[in-house]
Amino acid sequence: MHIFDIFEAWFLSMRNNFDAFNVNARFDRSPLERQKLSCSLNLQYNDHEVDLVIWESGEAELISGSVNELADQLHYSDMQNTSDLADIFARMNYFMYQKVSRSQT
Repeated sequence: MHIFDIFEAWFLSMRNNFDAFNVNARFDRSPLERQKLSCSLNLQYNDHEVDLVIWESGEAELISGSVNELADQLHYSDMQNTSDLADIFARMNYFMYQKVSRSQT
């Protein structure tokens, strides 16, 4: 399974949660004819946003923040490294829990 497939599967598994909490969510893959393939995942809720871009090389960038905050940008050099992968999923889940579900209570 390719890393793009893993993130697309996570995205699809979370789709009902995104819809239930009114999170604008989008997953895209670059066209196959591009030289450097990538996928991107974007989550937006009110003034909070998370952007993830993963390249075929295994590198990734994760940017998160809010409108009136300094954005947090992280670079990952190897998405086959389980600690990098776990960190990204933890940060995406943190976004859903802290920024979205807690703001609705």
